[in-house]
Amino acid sequence: MANITEQEKWEDNVYELAVTDDVIGGPDGVDNLPHKQLANRTAYLRSRMVPVGTIIALGGGTPPTGYLECDGSAVSRVSYAALFAVLGTTYSQTADAADKFRVPDLRGEFIRGWDHGRNADKDRARGSTQKATRVYRRNYFPDGWQGAMYDRDHRASADIDGAIEVISGGTTGRSNSAELNVTGGKLDGVRVRPRNVAMMFVIKY
Repeated sequence: MANITEQEKWEDNVYELAVTDDVIGGPDGVDNLPHKQLANRTAYLRSRMVPVGTIIALGGGTPPTGYLECDGSAVSRVSYAALFAVLGTTYSQTADAADKFRVPDLRGEFIRGWDHGRNADKDRARGSTQKATRVYRRNYFPDGWQGAMYDRDHRASADIDGAIEVISGGTTGRSNSAELNVTGGKLDGVRVRPRNVAMMFVIKY
């Protein structure tokens, strides 16, 4: 007794044993041919149910068989050749070994659709990261708008990149808004984020 070796291969037809066929066993014997063809079809369809490189959110805390956690790990180009063919070195680091590549690190991150020429989020490369945009407010005092910007907890400033809206005004309380592009600047502020649920992102290999 032995197990049939499956191949990831689509079989156009499944052989029907005829009454005149000789009984021939073994991996290439006619008796095993229909089973082998059906096994190959199963392997072919299973491999295409979820394409390699697909990322899904997992409710549990352990990646299922065939998946890796998106934690930025460096993995073997040989052991995960199909995934390497999809990702290449997009998420890798210059110090990585030549036989390794990295999966995306999505821990604590939101995913955004790649602009890919639309110019809604232009100048972004596939797999690139983007720092958080923070909004700021000025407190109004009797003698006018003060220059300092505070968050509600007076927390420390943080590095930011990107466009933010700055509100300015006079003693009457009238205000005007303007867009300010801040690169590596430091201002006191608070992150803006939607309600969210933390889950594990995993990637098919």
